[in-house]
Amino acid sequence: MANHDFFDTVGVATIGDAVLAIEPGGATGFFASAALSQGGRAASFFWDVNALTALGFSRDGAGVAGVSDWNIYDFADITDPESLTALEGLDFADIRHCYARAFLAMERFTGVGFSRDDIARIEERDVFYPIVAAING
Repeated sequence: MANHDFFDTVGVATIGDAVLAIEPGGATGFFASAALSQGGRAASFFWDVNALTALGFSRDGAGVAGVSDWNIYDFADITDPESLTALEGLDFADIRHCYARAFLAMERFTGVGFSRDDIARIEERDVFYPIVAAING
């Protein structure tokens, strides 16, 4: 990717009927995932340079589950059955490959997976769009 100011921008690629969005800087997209799930499902995963993470699931315009700062790894407050199914059997207390587990949980929840090739298409295209403040809720 070229040297851009990536803060609050998003690159996208289609995967069948779904859209993969990568936000290289900031967390606006993570916090806007409920708005992005209008009429369907969205899953968001955020991590920063300090290894702080957040995983969220949204459906039909509303957040249904989310956890942040996985130093706690506590899913006890999640009551949404589909979110619980997406997380079933995934051990986030084991920090090895926790990002891959998050991506698997996202795939389970949305029914759409993505590959390195999908991410490469976004990088090669090198087009990033500003995230509109209106979707921040």
